Amino acid sequence: MLTILKMYAELCLLRRAPQDLPYSNPLLMSTLLLYVVISAMISSLALSIGPALLSGVVDAITLVVVTRLALWVRDKGERLLKTVMALAGSNIIITVIAAPLLVIQQDASPESPAILSAFGLIMLMGWNLGVVAHILRHALALPFWGGFVVALCYMYISMSIMRTLFIPDAPL
Repeated sequence: MLTILKMYAELCLLRRAPQDLPYSNPLLMSTLLLYVVISAMISSLALSIGPALLSGVVDAITLVVVTRLALWVRDKGERLLKTVMALAGSNIIITVIAAPLLVIQQDASPESPAILSAFGLIMLMGWNLGVVAHILRHALALPFWGGFVVALCYMYISMSIMRTLFIPDAPL
């Protein structure tokens, strides 16, 4: 288990690529399950437990479907398992790092804004974007800027779906 966590951490540090992960259906399922649980825990900061759990499931489904579509377009469907594991595993690592900052942000008020935690979250979002671009670049056999564009599209789609389903009154 520690070896797998280390591989995901090295992926986040851009020292590994998705093809370096082992081909393992049980590892994919356990990574996706942990991804759902952590996503639901973060969502529970703003939602009750039922919708938070549903948002974790929707988030994981979005990850798989968008990844599958992108790989299909590039005729790289055989890379789905490792790409999904890489995206979910790296997101788990970054989300665990972001969790304390999200809790601080949740407790902030207009009278005492949590500027440092907000700045930290922006930095983590940038890091996450870079990691997703790195993974997609390798998976789709694109230059880094191509992976970056696909990563931006994925993040936009994901955030749009989550906002539409779970925060319907949010401004665009």
